[in-house]
Amino acid sequence: MGGNALWDRKKPSFGFISTRLAGLDGVSLETQKWADVMRTKGSRVYYMAGELDTDPSVSHTAPKHISSMKKSFACRRPFLRRKSEHRP
Repeated sequence: MGGNALWDRKKPSFGFISTRLAGLDGVSLETQKWADVMRTKGSRVYYMAGELDTDPSVSHTAPKHISSMKKSFACRRPFLRRKSEHRP
């Protein structure tokens, strides 16, 4: 096999899973960069998130999962402290 072994396979597929892949935030932009590279190599790219602005034919929206993740974070929030609030 010549070159990078990952790209020598017969068109591997890649998936991105996140809470949100939409808009101009850092995670969404970085995901698009990686997806563009993978597509130029001939790979299929798929997306799954609670909020998406990607092509619906390769995307799956999972809003219930995102809502439960937000609730979970809200429950932990009272236990999170800023560094300045920690005692030495």
